[in-house]
Amino acid sequence: MSGTRFAERCAAIFMPNHGRRWKSACAEALGVSRATLYGYLDGTSRVPADVEKTLASLTPPETVQVRSDPEMARLIAVAIVRLRTVLDAHGYLKLPYDPDIQRCLDLCAARNIAKGGERWPSSVAALVRTASLPFNGWMADTAAWDPYATFTAEPLLDGQQTTATCRELAAEVEGHSPEDELIETRGFGDFRTACASQRDGQASYALWRRFVVEHPVNEGLRHVLVSMLELGNVVGVEQAFQTFYEPLPAAYAGEDGMVPICKVSGTVLRRGQRGVAYETESREPEAVRLARAGECDRRPWAQNLRMLKRPFRSFWCLPGKSEVALMDRLGMLGWSVEAWPDLDRVDLVATSADGARRVAADVKDFASPTLLAARFDGFKGYELTHECYLVVPDARLAVDRTYASVFANLRTSFGRKTVALRSVSRLAAELGNGA
Repeated sequence: MSGTRFAERCAAIFMPNHGRRWKSACAEALGVSRATLYGYLDGTSRVPADVEKTLASLTPPETVQVRSDPEMARLIAVAIVRLRTVLDAHGYLKLPYDPDIQRCLDLCAARNIAKGGERWPSSVAALVRTASLPFNGWMADTAAWDPYATFTAEPLLDGQQTTATCRELAAEVEGHSPEDELIETRGFGDFRTACASQRDGQASYALWRRFVVEHPVNEGLRHVLVSMLELGNVVGVEQAFQTFYEPLPAAYAGEDGMVPICKVSGTVLRRGQRGVAYETESREPEAVRLARAGECDRRPWAQNLRMLKRPFRSFWCLPGKSEVALMDRLGMLGWSVEAWPDLDRVDLVATSADGARRVAADVKDFASPTLLAARFDGFKGYELTHECYLVVPDARLAVDRTYASVFANLRTSFGRKTVALRSVSRLAAELGNGA
């Protein structure tokens, strides 16, 4: 049993009844120490047969039940995310299928049997075809559970890329949230805790966070430390590197042995389809245009190449491009900028050159203004001391000119505090002009 599958089964059994203490309860039930259990959960230790047998005895039989439309939509989104993850890691679809993919197909088949017809995708090929359609092209009626049409305009797959809608839907399924993966595993949470315990932890946190944004692909820790000596001072940098990065599969290289790299985001490109040269994970229009036209950077594939794991690309690297761009533009305007203060309480605080103005900004990249209006929870107390701005990438407002007005109207209808929404360029221009 793989560490990933073992961890998923353990969490499914113990998390519902024990919450954050589920690992302690699991270790006790399996008759092992917590340290031993962690080795099984992260895959560094093989799970013995007797432990597997004990876990199997604790696993309740799962009955296939007909699920509601909103549940099905979210389970399909999870399956698509898992499918992309497997293809990222191996370059092909492994058998047997990932449990989340197989479970989705089984539940789709159950819906088809119960309701009649073949509306729901019960094969991988049908799953991909369905996910490539606009959401309202395969989900018959979303009005009852999606009254603001949050998920109707975008498919779950754009070419070979999971869309923001797909990731947002998948994140709403208990136990499958990419944010939870960052917080609960040895990643974001552990690194943040390590930094919090050090005198210079804030500097270490900001330095590592910026490095991750700017170097989604690199040649391994040793090369990184030679080229960026200051990273050697980062708390737990070796463990952080192993947690955040993984080997770059050879499947990403073309026949010439070269790996195509996005000129805008620095992430690896995938070969495109239907006349498109490449596809990029970045949703920036210029990144998409360049990739589709075949304009990219290239580097030879080698065994030491490393790439950021998917959760860190999605939630640190890609949105971090706008965060870093805003920091740099304010710095050029003479503002004093602190990046991710108080270990990421907000994305940045800045003070004007004359000290007369203090600004706090949080940068968010939500495809839907509805979700942003519902989920943004404020500026963590900075409202009392700073001018506060919620900032979105330029492309969001350029692509959807109603984004800001929809956001403002929904904040009012939800009874949430009014928030000043700006694009990166507009905020920089306003602060540069003293507006």
